[in-house]
Amino acid sequence: MTTHRWYPLLRTLLLTQRPTPPQTAKNRATQGFTVVELLIGAFIGFMALSGLLYLMTQVLQTEQRDVARVETQQEMSLALNFIREELQEAIYVYPGGCLNTLVSSDCPARTTTLNAGLGLADNNVNNIPVLAFWKYEQLPYTATDPLPADCTTLPTSAQGECTAARVARNAMTLVIYTLRRNNDTTLWRGPARLIRYQLRKYASLSTPTAMATNYANDPSDPNFLTWVCQNGTVSNGCNIANNGSVLIDYVDFWPAQTSVTSTQPCVTNDYSRSPLNPAINASNGSDSFYACIARPPIQETSIDFMQDVQVFLRGNAVTRAGLPANSRPPSYLPNLDTRVQVRSAFRRTPPTLN
Repeated sequence: MTTHRWYPLLRTLLLTQRPTPPQTAKNRATQGFTVVELLIGAFIGFMALSGLLYLMTQVLQTEQRDVARVETQQEMSLALNFIREELQEAIYVYPGGCLNTLVSSDCPARTTTLNAGLGLADNNVNNIPVLAFWKYEQLPYTATDPLPADCTTLPTSAQGECTAARVARNAMTLVIYTLRRNNDTTLWRGPARLIRYQLRKYASLSTPTAMATNYANDPSDPNFLTWVCQNGTVSNGCNIANNGSVLIDYVDFWPAQTSVTSTQPCVTNDYSRSPLNPAINASNGSDSFYACIARPPIQETSIDFMQDVQVFLRGNAVTRAGLPANSRPPSYLPNLDTRVQVRSAFRRTPPTLN
């Protein structure tokens, strides 16, 4: 009887206890992921991130190449415009057979190449002279080197030169453009660069030795072909080998003897190619910068001739775009050309008044 006294109380307690609900998916989620689930999630995330990184890399690489191609083409265009504007000021442009190798049809009276007398000879392999011409420059050359105010204060030997310069206010300058292969320095990144050399008549205008000339006589028609720097050897003012300034980098350089078919010939025999064709001089080394130059008349019977020049320039954006240096994709090799008529006329007969 004693045992049954607690039965109603125990029965009441058991009825008031709620059973533990079974675990649901939501409850299990609050307890974290399993190791397998974490590995699967990490793999999926890694693949997604890798895809995004690859896509981003491709976009950046494409943009880099497009920028390199556009910048190279713009720079080649600016360089060619600079050359064109300077050629428009030219008085006389030397045919190709006067610069690299003498050709009788170009320079019948010369015994040495023009560049050899100016210290530029380099076997036509690493530094190839392409354009050489005379033009007038205004005096003084710079504001920091003015003309003498009084010619009588100069040595007697320079007074006549001083007076002539003050009257003319200009002097003739020889300009030479060369294609320099970039195999001598790590500073330049492209295959080659264009270098501009100049030989001014006066080394200085305002120093104690004012009006000292780098060359003795101005060339004139028909003496341009035979002109030589008459002040002596290239050790004097004639030497312009160390007087060059770089005009543009990233110019193409590809052996001409392996790509002759891409070299555009000059239109007729009245034009001289500079550098000479590979068939004449196979060591020229490149067809990426060359010109077709109208040969000025040699005979006195030729009158009213105006010289014109066509210049070809090819850039190379391959290394700039991060492509293999020996690759030749055409879109990264922009080709440009321009045609210029120089301002001088040869053998022109002045009109007669009736």
